[in-house]
Amino acid sequence: MGKRQKWTRGAVVTVPLGDGFHTYAQMLEDPEYAFFDCKTQDALPAVTVVSRPLLFRLWVMRYAHSTGRWPKIGVAPILTTLQEPVWRYNQDPLRPQDIRITFDGCNGPLGSLTDCEGLECAAVWDPEHVESRLKSHYAGVPCRLTLSLRPRVVDV
Repeated sequence: MGKRQKWTRGAVVTVPLGDGFHTYAQMLEDPEYAFFDCKTQDALPAVTVVSRPLLFRLWVMRYAHSTGRWPKIGVAPILTTLQEPVWRYNQDPLRPQDIRITFDGCNGPLGSLTDCEGLECAAVWDPEHVESRLKSHYAGVPCRLTLSLRPRVVDV
């Protein structure tokens, strides 16, 4: 692992993908990252990274950056669209018929399975799971972790 790092809003980090490839993410509001579509073997400047298309935004465990697993390469302005909160869903494990549509993972109106389409689950990801999701994306195959987090249909 690399040098220990603190959270820096706007910092761009390198996310390893294996086989000499990597991509990049930007630190938003702790613990959220924006992941950009830029699989490469080259070192890109932070301002170039944030001009690439957005893949997704996820909450990620602190040790992704604090251990230096994802090293910082610089800081770039956060795009206005990335400063807005993102709707996510949270399915109650004790009352699975209750699905909340929320910004913060806890509070929000009840929603339906249809309301969850296109939304991320309100979950904090381990960095290795994010790396696996990115590898699946670039391989053009479904990510089993993302599929496992989809809301499930329940009989009431």
